[in-house]
Amino acid sequence: MYGTIFNTMMKKIFSSGLGILFLATPVFASADTLTDAMDQARFLLFRVAAAEVNYDASKPNCILMTSAQKVRVHEKYILAWGAWGSLDSEFAKNTWAPTGAYIMTRDTPGTFKYTFTFYGAGGAKTSCSATISVR
Repeated sequence: MYGTIFNTMMKKIFSSGLGILFLATPVFASADTLTDAMDQARFLLFRVAAAEVNYDASKPNCILMTSAQKVRVHEKYILAWGAWGSLDSEFAKNTWAPTGAYIMTRDTPGTFKYTFTFYGAGGAKTSCSATISVR
């Protein structure tokens, strides 16, 4: 019971921190600051994924988020992820590094879904996704 409450609280804390970071991102003007924001996003998402694992290392977990749910054509947004339990020995299967972030833009309107899959011990896998609407 306490583990579930702890994980829920940790997820809320990390999600709130990430939300504040993403809300502040448009204020940043320099490329160095954007890089710092992306590093913080990767770190926070890795920690959230770790908190949600429930201490079962045999089951990987991942979080994938965008900095906005809706953007305009050619408007920049951050796609960031964190995975816990993704093994380096399985790297041939893991297309993505355990943590990362990209600055993205789209040149056509529509709804776009990103889905990442990570593999852990014994071939266990998990997928996470994020959707963004471009108008």
